[in-house]
Parts: sequence; C-alpha cells; structure tokens
Amino acid sequence: MIRRICALALCLAIVCVVTEAASQAYPTKPIRLIIPVGPGGGQDFTGRVIAQKLGDIMGQQVVAENKSGAGSVVGTDYVAKAPPDGYTIAICGISSMSINPSLYANLPYDPMKDLTPVAMLVDIPFVLVVHPGLPVTTVADLIGLAKASPGKLNYASSGTGTLLHLGGEMFKSMAALDVVHVPFRSVGATYPELQSGQVQYMFDNITTSIGQIKGGNIRPIAVTTGTRATSLPDIPTMVQAGMPGFEFGSWFGLFAPAGTPRDVIAKLRAETRKALDAPDVRERFESQSAVIFDMTPEQETAFLKSELERWTRIVKTSGAKAE
Repeated sequence: MIRRICALALCLAIVCVVTEAASQAYPTKPIRLIIPVGPGGGQDFTGRVIAQKLGDIMGQQVVAENKSGAGSVVGTDYVAKAPPDGYTIAICGISSMSINPSLYANLPYDPMKDLTPVAMLVDIPFVLVVHPGLPVTTVADLIGLAKASPGKLNYASSGTGTLLHLGGEMFKSMAALDVVHVPFRSVGATYPELQSGQVQYMFDNITTSIGQIKGGNIRPIAVTTGTRATSLPDIPTMVQAGMPGFEFGSWFGLFAPAGTPRDVIAKLRAETRKALDAPDVRERFESQSAVIFDMTPEQETAFLKSELERWTRIVKTSGAKAE
C-alpha cells in the first residue's frame, strides 16, 4: 500500500514538473494571430502592432493573418474552433463579441462560451463627420437641418449591422430624426460619396477617417467616446455636444479558444501587458487616439457581458439583420 502511495506521489510530481516545464517553454513555435477583418482600419492596425511587439517580447514570431468574411464571423469562428493550445489566437472586437450574436440568426460560435479573453487592448473613438459643403459645424446644427428636411438627409455606413450603421441608428433614435441609411460594401467606398455630397454624414473609426479629416475632405463635428480624442482636441464629444448618454468606441482585445490552459493564458496576458506598456507601442496607439485598457480579468469579464447586453438591445431596436 505504501509503495502504491509513493508511486502515485512520484507520478503526480512528474506530471507537475512536465506541466511546469511546458508552461515555461511556451511558445516553442510561431503563434498565429488571426485578424477577422480585411487589411486597413483600426482592428488590423491594432492586431499588427500587438503581433510585432509580442513577437519581440516572447522571442517567437507572432504572425498576423487576415481571415475576413461575413462581418468577422469567419475568422472569429475559425479561432473558436482551433486547438486550444495558445498557438492560434485572435484580435476580436465589438462586432465579433457584442453585435454579431444578435445580428446573425445562426452564429456558429458563442462569444462567452467558445472564446477566452486574454487581455483587452484598446478603445478607439468614432467620429461624426459631414460633407464639407454641408452648412453645419455642430451636432445641434446637423439635428436642426435634419428636422427641417425630414427624409432628405442620408447617412453612410460600411454595411447593415456594422458599428457605422448602428452608431447612425443610435443617433437617429436618440435625436428622433427622419434620415435615410445608405449602406456600402466597405468603409473605403463611403468616402467618395461623402465627399461628393451624395451622402451627408456618417460615423467612422477615427483611424480610417483622420487622414480624410486632416486633408480637409470631410468635417468632424463630434467624437463618440467619453473624452476628447488626442488627435482632434478641438472637437467635442457627443455628450459635450448635447447628446447625454451617447457614447461608444471601437474596442479590441486578444482572445483564445475556450479550454486553452490557464498557465498559457496567464503568460500571454503578462506578455501582452508588457507590450501595451512599451513606450513605442503607446506612442503608436496614442497617435490614433486609442485609449489603452488596464483591466483585471474580472473587470474584463464584466465589461464583455455588459457590452453584449447593450448591443443586443441596440441591434434589436434598429431591426438590423445580417444580409
């Protein structure tokens, strides 16, 4: 009996040593960081910045790979079903985790069950921009113009159910406007129409709009986050512009398949924190007005749950369905 107990204890000790050694060794091969949208834009930018810095810190290549399709569903589902070993992770955002569950009737993954948060990364402001020839300089001006001409103003988006669309629907609902939604196939396709005046305004991620703003092709009148954007310090927030409660941003985080070992998650989280604290990474994010998150795992879980509940309500109110 004593021999059996000793043998069992020895086996457990060996398992613990092997597990600890495996944890310390991770990663032993390149890590794939899936970006579930196409190149360009805030999510792609954030993913590539983090991939590069994580690779430097961990001494192992982190390969950023775009896998787009169906409003980020394809890439997110790919990671949700990947082996839970820490070698396939994703940068997911508000669409994957908060909007798609109520937008798609048969979403192939459950964001709260099939994915494990590694670390929240950044929150990037959206900005309300208008055609430069439109006779408005404030949110109040835009509301006044829309109310004076019901059904005459159009707002653009990169497609039904996108954050650009739902931001426009929030504005329409909260300001009680009669305006027309004009969806396009991509953000890039909206700008020629906005600049020509075929559509009059839209909400867009500041990362993709800042160049157009600086070039004078469009006019910013408000940002959507709780504080002003560092790259547009003279532009008020929507709340400051007279829209209490109107606040949202485009946030992103790192996620791994559910079931990924806790020690692997812990290591990824610690190294991601180092990456976010690096001065060069902070400088790159701040240049895009991105606010870096600093949350505990418990705070992240509560945040993800509240965002899912919030955007479920907004999607249902808008009536949006995936096309």
